[in-house]
Amino acid sequence: VFFDLRPQPNDNVNTGTYEFSSTGQFPLYIQDGGHNTDEFIGGSISITESGNNFNVTYNIDLQSGDNISGTYTGAINIVE
Repeated sequence: VFFDLRPQPNDNVNTGTYEFSSTGQFPLYIQDGGHNTDEFIGGSISITESGNNFNVTYNIDLQSGDNISGTYTGAINIVE
């Protein structure tokens, strides 16, 4: 799973809870690896730091009515 949260102006992972709604200025999308996309209409991503690892929990509601959720623990790579 790749989330583009744009941590700029620094290159660190910003911990906290990111909440999403369908009223945001810039819609966020998920792509299935092909050309199919679905818009985020609600939900959150929570990032905490534990030593050299991060804990990421996400629960996202999609415009199609689907929901994606999951967790990840480990290093986070910042891609520019």
